[in-house]
Order: sequence, then structure tokens, then C-alpha cells
Amino acid sequence: MSYPQPKRLPRAVRSAVVAAERLCIDEKVEYATVVSAAGEHVATTRGGDKTVSLSGLVAQLRDATVTHNHPNGTSFSLHDLFFALRHDVHELRIVGRIRGDEVCYRLQRPQSGWPQVSARELMDTYARALSAAQDQPAELEAHFAMERVAARLRLGYSKQVRG
Repeated sequence: MSYPQPKRLPRAVRSAVVAAERLCIDEKVEYATVVSAAGEHVATTRGGDKTVSLSGLVAQLRDATVTHNHPNGTSFSLHDLFFALRHDVHELRIVGRIRGDEVCYRLQRPQSGWPQVSARELMDTYARALSAAQDQPAELEAHFAMERVAARLRLGYSKQVRG
């Protein structure tokens, strides 16, 4: 599967994001942290077991790096994809655990900007990719789907296991 790998984040951004991820990786509900392009902590919010809202921070999301945890360790959902495109974030990240290992998923805006796709096209692309990944273990379905979506839309995507 051929798709771009995310580029390194600036040191200040990376430090702030990794510190936030250490705090939320083992939580049973979702937490999201917004870090500005300059590496400043903007906010951290607490959500539920499957969602977290950043609705009060919309004006600060463009060009930011947003990280959040998935308590079940899975990769990006369709909702996550819509979020990244709608708010023009620089990078969206997820941390969690799969079978005890730390996992970090990254989705980064291409240099040319997020692709101009309709909601219908994005939903169809994700649904087809998820359907093609149905033979994978449940915790890996979203990752294999994201690999297909990233290849189709030329998105910077990666998964890193930190054992």
C-alpha cells in the first residue's frame, strides 16, 4: 500500500503532544488536546467512552495538532476524518493500547491541503475500505481501512507501535 508518511512535527509541538498523550493513553474515556503550530497547549477536554468534543475550540483548530486517545486502541473513525478535513488541522493523532502495546496513529494534512472531497465520497471511500478490511482482527480493521483511504486520497498516515 503506497501513501505518504507524515513528516516530523516541530520539536515544541512534538514535545507538547507526546506529554499530553502520556497523560491520556490509559484513560477509559476519550481526552483530546489541542496544540498550536507554535507548540503552545491550547486546551484539553474530556469526553465519553467513544467521543470527545472540541466544539468550543473551533477557532483555534486550523493548523493545530490535535491528539486524542481511543480507549480500545483503534485507528481513525469516519468521524475523525471529517473532523480533520472540516477544521483544517495540521495533524490529527490517536494513542491507545492494543494487547498491552502503545500504539500511535497519525494523519497529516498534505502540503497541498486536505483533499476536496464531498461528504458522500469520503463516506463511500471509508465504507469500501472498512469492508475490505473485515477479514482483519477487530482492533486492526480501522487501521487497514485507513491505509486504503490514505492511499486513495494521498494522505500522510502512519501507525507506530511502541512496545
